[in-house]
Amino acid sequence: MRLLLGCGDERRDGWERVDRSPRAAPDVVHDLDVVPWPFEDDSVEEVEANDVLEHLADVVRFMDECWRVLVPGGRLRIKAVSWRSENLWRDPTHRRGFHVDTFGYFDPSQSWGQKYGKFYSDRQWRLLLALDDGDAVRAEMVPIKECVR
Repeated sequence: MRLLLGCGDERRDGWERVDRSPRAAPDVVHDLDVVPWPFEDDSVEEVEANDVLEHLADVVRFMDECWRVLVPGGRLRIKAVSWRSENLWRDPTHRRGFHVDTFGYFDPSQSWGQKYGKFYSDRQWRLLLALDDGDAVRAEMVPIKECVR
């Protein structure tokens, strides 16, 4: 299974579409701030979250739920508003912007993850990609399942 979180109007073959708004006509209506999500542990191969994280109350809880539902070796792809973007404060529903180093906090091999990651969660990640184009931060990660199992 592949999850498209905060799908809005986007349609994509082969993806389970999740949104909190029934107006988006998703496959699953669910508020991502409410955990646990309605998916089994280790049941998802890919999670994509585009323009979602800046709207959520708890980024660490989001990351923990992605970790929980992803299979070992599964992929998480994120696109979130950059702290440098004018759009960060244009949208009244945005709660925060992201830095290119933000997702390094979840990876114990990254300097920020080594220093602070242990304080946030015992669910760790391997950061494969982190880019900031000024408008958005993009990250690709895989869960490190053997860390807690």
